[in-house]
Amino acid sequence: MRKGIISLICFCLICTNIYCGSFKTTSGDWSIEINGAKEITILKYLGKDKIVEIPSEIDGIQVTKVGKKSSVFSSNTEKVKISEGIKTIGNSAFFNCYELNEVIIPNSVEKIEKEAFFDCRSITTIFIPDSVIYIGDEAFDRCSGLVKIELPKNLTYLGESAFSQCSKIQKITFPAQISEINSRVFSDCSNLTTVIIPEGVKILKSGVFSGCKNLNNVYLPSTLQIIENGTFYDCINLVKIELPDALEVIESYAFKGCKKLKKIIIPKNVKEIGELAFPNCSELECIIVDPLNETFDSRNNCNAIINTAEKKLIIGCKTTIIPDDILYIGENSFYGCDELKTIKIPNSVIRINACAFNECLKLENIQLSENLVYIGYLAFGKCVSLKTIVLPTTIKKIEDAAFGSCNFTLEKKIELIELFGENIFDNH
Repeated sequence: MRKGIISLICFCLICTNIYCGSFKTTSGDWSIEINGAKEITILKYLGKDKIVEIPSEIDGIQVTKVGKKSSVFSSNTEKVKISEGIKTIGNSAFFNCYELNEVIIPNSVEKIEKEAFFDCRSITTIFIPDSVIYIGDEAFDRCSGLVKIELPKNLTYLGESAFSQCSKIQKITFPAQISEINSRVFSDCSNLTTVIIPEGVKILKSGVFSGCKNLNNVYLPSTLQIIENGTFYDCINLVKIELPDALEVIESYAFKGCKKLKKIIIPKNVKEIGELAFPNCSELECIIVDPLNETFDSRNNCNAIINTAEKKLIIGCKTTIIPDDILYIGENSFYGCDELKTIKIPNSVIRINACAFNECLKLENIQLSENLVYIGYLAFGKCVSLKTIVLPTTIKKIEDAAFGSCNFTLEKKIELIELFGENIFDNH
């Protein structure tokens, strides 16, 4: 009796595995997985043809998904037609299919998962039907031959790095349902020139358009509130951008290396600007803060951003005139300002903080405040055109490497070393 009960339990477990769980098998040219709902996921194409049609049914069972964490096809597959009825192109389904040049996606597909077409470098165009609502992380990453892409109208999620390094894409229009644009989605799309972001988007996440070296037309929505770290990093041909009034946060490196950016207007609701938000913007010549902004200002048309409460200059440019009531020159405030040649620090300033003028390669003349007490780490690092400097008697502390890589005259170096030690000229 006891033996019979044990046998019955084992039989039930086997049945549960077959009918409620999933199992793997092969059928013709296909390695497949059948789940408990009697749906098939295709795991591998076992044939040798370069032109393949994925069936909608195998042995009378509906195929709903292609791919599961590994490539279904070999790297020399050239054309694939996905049959109607299939709902998901799975994780890594076409991963590293280098020779793939055409994929036909039916209107039944709703999801394109992570790395689905990763490094499919021979695809030049692909039609993604409006039935697709989800495109996963790195789904089309490194599709370097892709020239044109139209995002489906019903898309609600676009994953990180989804089209990163698609170097031939020139224009992107985001669908209206997208409310958040994820990190590095179009990073290093070096031929991308135009981006249109729809109303409703509130956040541009880190590095979204970083490395888009030809980007010169960006249309931001009035709803945008946050520009995250490195969003437009190294967009070297971006000349202008209009920031919306709803914007509250500009994070660090947001516009780093935008060498042709000439003018920036900080809207009234911006409450936070990260360090190095605008470094290496060598052509920047006009900085305006909305007069209604309660956190920052650009008093006296100074062409700089001032932290109002702290009386600290946090962002400057080649045309900045430092107001005579400023107490501090902030960290990295003129970092990489290649075209800055001369600057006067008014007598109100008592501190020049770390990296304030770091890599100002053409800076030749600087008049320091007569009340200056502190010069920070790398404050004038790599100011290679700076030959001499007159320090006020009020100076109490100069940090290491403050004048690293400066080409001071020998006489000036000896003078300063005797006063403050040789570490102030350390190269970092």
